[in-house]
Amino acid sequence: MDARRPATRLHQGCSSPRGSRPTSLHRLGSSSAGLRWRRLGLQALALAAAAQTLLPSPATAQQQLPLECRLGDGAWRACTMTIARAGEHWWLQVGSRRLEFRSDGQGSITLSTGAGPGRSVMPAWQPDRALCWDGVCARGEFPLD
Repeated sequence: MDARRPATRLHQGCSSPRGSRPTSLHRLGSSSAGLRWRRLGLQALALAAAAQTLLPSPATAQQQLPLECRLGDGAWRACTMTIARAGEHWWLQVGSRRLEFRSDGQGSITLSTGAGPGRSVMPAWQPDRALCWDGVCARGEFPLD
């Protein structure tokens, strides 16, 4: 080995952001390092599987939350928010009216009332801690995602 080269370099042609670690297991040539890489891969796989169990599945039951709702300038009254898919599809049941919301995940929310096509609405927080979508407001303990 050349005395001018650092002893930590294992071979020529090794390039990495730090400059001292090999870029592949084949170049390393060490079975103990290969086992470490495999162990890391298995740990990453186990973490991914654990995270998947925490995410709601498409077959997850809908979540219903008791809230208070106000339509336009009307009075606050009891209503129910049903969440089909968090952040994507939910509706408010206010008396006999069902107000259905869908989000495309990029900031566009559509409100449908069952009469005609849906309309685009913008969410906005009010000083009384209500979340409103162009005149349809809800307040209470509901998830933000």
